[in-house]
This record gives sequence, structure tokens and C-alpha cells, in this order.
Amino acid sequence: MKSFYEIKNIFSSDFEGESMIKDVDLKSRTVTGYFSRFGNKDHDGDIMVPGSLTKTIGERLPKGLIPHILDHDIHVTLKQLSKPKLYEKADGGFFESTITDTQNGLDTLKLYRDGVINQHSFGFRIMKDDRKDDARYIKEVMLYEISTVTLGANSDTPFTGFKSLQPKEMVSRYQVLTKAFKDGDYTDETFAILEAQIKQIEIDMAQKYLQSIEKTTEPIIITQPETKRQRDFTIIKELLKK
Repeated sequence: MKSFYEIKNIFSSDFEGESMIKDVDLKSRTVTGYFSRFGNKDHDGDIMVPGSLTKTIGERLPKGLIPHILDHDIHVTLKQLSKPKLYEKADGGFFESTITDTQNGLDTLKLYRDGVINQHSFGFRIMKDDRKDDARYIKEVMLYEISTVTLGANSDTPFTGFKSLQPKEMVSRYQVLTKAFKDGDYTDETFAILEAQIKQIEIDMAQKYLQSIEKTTEPIIITQPETKRQRDFTIIKELLKK
């Protein structure tokens, strides 16, 4: 049985070194970038086909039926970011949004500005697909919304840690998050979520590094008893030196 409502996530890493976000302008409150990717096989074994968004954008967007929202909270008024302009480009679905002049909107723009947001998502229903070569080719969808996934903390897009990242990606992400926490000018709610993400990535970095050194002869030597959090900081300092 087909799911009525599905969610697909894309990350900056899906664009092979290019930025998923193309422009951020705090003065005009405008953000442009990609919300979907064509041609690549995702973690579900699905491939979005060029043209899969054409019909739904043409039919639903003029009626205001495809909002740009935060974290898939489609029924929460404060999480409405904009009525976006949507386009199909050769490599994916593209959006242009003028973000609402609200505190949520301002924090979202600042997170874009500071490089913290690296994930977009969209909610949809599959209308046409085809299975071949161990993949599901999605040929047409009904698009319900596009989402800025601020920090992956929503229940519909559960945050499961940073374990899928490579060590260098973890270090880079950690540096972005800690800089944003130190220098940012967000609301208390956003600072709290940033702090939770930093603690999570510290745990994941430590675990991943400990697993890697089990296969080497150069373990980190701790000369005095430490709490688990102190040990994690010791490991992170070593990783940041690399």
C-alpha cells in the first residue's frame, strides 16, 4: 500500500561540493536554493526524475497550496515561512522565498546566514513511479509543502545524530555549530536547540573516533580519571588538530 504522505530530505552533501543554498539576503528576507535533487539514489533507494514536479507546481502553486514551512509543521501558523516561487531546474526542485517578518523567520534567516542550515525537505505523495534496477524511479508527485529543516529536531524528521557523517564532515559541522552558538544572535529557543546539537555531535564524534582507534596502535592516553564529557572533549581536541 502506498503511503499517503512521504518526506524526502536533501543535504548540502548531495550537491557534491556545491552549495544547496544559493543566496541569503537578510535585508530583503530572501532565500533561494534547492529543496529536492534529481537523478541521485537516496537512502530509500528512490530516484527523483526530472519532470516529476512539473505538474504539481503548475497546478497547486498558483492556488497557494505549497507553502514553505519550518520542520513540516504545516498546521502551526508561526512555522509558516512564505508562499514560495518554485521551479524545476535540470538538477532538482528550486525555491525562492521571501521569509515572513516574524521571530521564527528572522532566526531562520540567521541560521541560513551562519551556515547552520544544511538540510531541506519536502512532503509529497507519489502519483507515478516505476521500479527497475533496484531503485524506485519517482516520475510524478503531488507536492504538499517544502520545509527548511532548521536543526532536524522535529518529530516528523527525527534527528538521529551525526553518525552518518565522515570524520572531516563531523569536525566541519561541529565548528559551524559552535561558532554559531558563540557568535549568534538568536532567540533562547534556537540557542537551546543549538546547544543540544553540539552535545550530540560531541558524543557522536567521540564514539566514532574511539571505534576507529580500536584498529590502530595510537590510542588517546588519558592520564587522570575523567568524566565521560571530559573524555569526549579530550577526543574532540585531538580531532580538531587533524
